[in-house]
Amino acid sequence: MAKRGQYSGKYAALGQLDYSIYLTHRRWMEFAFQLAKTAGDLGEVPVGAVIIDRQGNLIAEAINRKTREQDPTAHAEILAIRTATKKKAKLLSTRLYSLRYSRTLSHVCGGNYSLSLRFAGLWC
Repeated sequence: MAKRGQYSGKYAALGQLDYSIYLTHRRWMEFAFQLAKTAGDLGEVPVGAVIIDRQGNLIAEAINRKTREQDPTAHAEILAIRTATKKKAKLLSTRLYSLRYSRTLSHVCGGNYSLSLRFAGLWC
């Protein structure tokens, strides 16, 4: 049994997370949340996605536009990947932060991202 404040099982890695790394993840998840809120305010499914590079710089950001553009592929994650590739960014060591109110990443978005590059994806 883990002591209070300690993680065990599949959450053991959280106990080893450096606080500065935590703050970086939190910053970008909050940014994705604000994007999701914007999407919701525009009548879309409230989803926001952000791609950052290894140094923590913003490469791309997007919100869902499926309803407004009548495009079933206009998921926030897909649009962020498209934006990043148009910038010819090196996507090998990037992170995708995606906030979905459903707390799941769609199989289409996750599959495309994992096929397009090696990544660390963080979803909420």
